[in-house]
Parts: sequence; C-alpha cells; structure tokens
Amino acid sequence: MRLPDQLFIQQMFERCGVLSSLPLSAAQMEVGQARCVAMANQRLQALLVPTSAASPTHASIGVVEQASLFVEEHRSPVLDTSDVHVARTLLHGAHVTLLGGHPTHGQRTALMDAFQLATLDWIGVDEYTHGLHADSRIHPETALVILAVRWMAHAHHGLRDVAKRRAVPVMMHPGGLNPRSVAYQVVRQASEQLRQRV
Repeated sequence: MRLPDQLFIQQMFERCGVLSSLPLSAAQMEVGQARCVAMANQRLQALLVPTSAASPTHASIGVVEQASLFVEEHRSPVLDTSDVHVARTLLHGAHVTLLGGHPTHGQRTALMDAFQLATLDWIGVDEYTHGLHADSRIHPETALVILAVRWMAHAHHGLRDVAKRRAVPVMMHPGGLNPRSVAYQVVRQASEQLRQRV
C-alpha cells in the first residue's frame, strides 16, 4: 500500500533515517528527533542568514533569537482552527485516556491546554504491552479514549473493548499527536457522542 505523495514524503524524511511503519522505541525516537532538529536548524540558519546580514539588529543575536523574531514577524493564528475550537468545546474539563506514542511534557501540555482537559491519562507504547489492565485505565469520568494507531501495538483491543462496554467514545487516531491533528479526528469521529455528554 502506498500513501498519497509517498515519494515526496519518503524523500523529505529519509534524511532522518530509515522509514518504518512499526512503533519506534524511545531511543529510536530520540535519534530521529535529533536528526530532524539538526536538519531544521540548518534550514532555519539558511533562512535567517540573509535577514541577519541585511539587518544590524539581527546580526548581533543568536539563531534562537533570530528564529523567534522570524516567527513573530510571520505569525499566523493557525492553532485555534475551527476543529480545535469545536474539540475544545466538546472536551473542556474532560478526562481523556490516550494510548500510543511516547509521552513528552511538551505534547502533553499542548493537548491539555488546547482542549482545556481536566486530565490526560497518556499510556505510552512502552507502558502498555498487553491489554490486561485496561479496566483500570478507564474510569466513570472518562469522556474519550484515543487510540494512536500509528504508534501502538495490537494490545489496544482490550482498552477499546472496555471503553465500548462502558459507552465511552473510542477514537482511532492515525496521525500525529499535535492538537490540530487530534482535533480533526475528534470532530469527525467522536463529536456526536461527545455532544451528548456536554
């Protein structure tokens, strides 16, 4: 099976390492992130060199400060898309369980803030190798279970079955775990059930 624009995606990301459809270990994630950050820094430096050469105020500051200025100058209000706004309305004050990926403080904070969640019980792939403790991860106040299928093993069936048995909406999320991507899927897969909760 090939993805739309797979050749473009493959050429863009192959510099970060071998593409894999299997979940990455924490060590593999760190190596891949380090490579991508290095590439981004190189591209950012290339973008900022003309700015710093042309502007004496930019020439005296470092790359991070230049990047901040560049972002501020070219900022667009993209975070609060209509999907993020709708998902925030549906999930405000909610308890959400997320299975998959490798939890980071930054991603957790971004999701909590974007949707104004009460709690986010994020179960990383390393923590959830079997579905035997699914019952303990879904509470009566759980409003939504998100299964990040891109990064998880097959043990998610136990969590999905418990959620369905307790009438908790289950969302299969195929994309990245940034707020816009999650919001897009929340609106399309779980909004009807979540509206009944609100």
